[in-house]
Amino acid sequence: MGAAYLLDSNVIIYLINGTLNPKNSKVILEAAKQPAHVSVISKIEILGWNPPTQKEADECQSFMYDAVVLGLSDAVVEKTIEIRRAVRIKLPDAIIAATALVHDLTLLTRNVSDFSNVAGLNVIDPFSSPPTP
Repeated sequence: MGAAYLLDSNVIIYLINGTLNPKNSKVILEAAKQPAHVSVISKIEILGWNPPTQKEADECQSFMYDAVVLGLSDAVVEKTIEIRRAVRIKLPDAIIAATALVHDLTLLTRNVSDFSNVAGLNVIDPFSSPPTP
């Protein structure tokens, strides 16, 4: 099955609107083939986003229907509090980071700098990795 990933909202949008570069996004495509894991925050962000077309809106709904949405368990809440006390980070990002840590998932995001100070968090920017042949 490969590594387990948590997809950040921006990565989901790239998947849905077709702006992925296949050479640089092998890890995203691999993650999307598995039941995609997303934070409840990403679900709120994606389904609250107003896509430019009805087709993209339908794809957002379909993606979330098929995804494993990880909610705000007590463990995620406690880890979020711990992260917020340790580093300066926006609450939604802290919840996403906590979700990845609690569920032992690698976070896929284009916004690596938002998560760079979270101890123990594995983060990959799939767009910065070298292209695959």
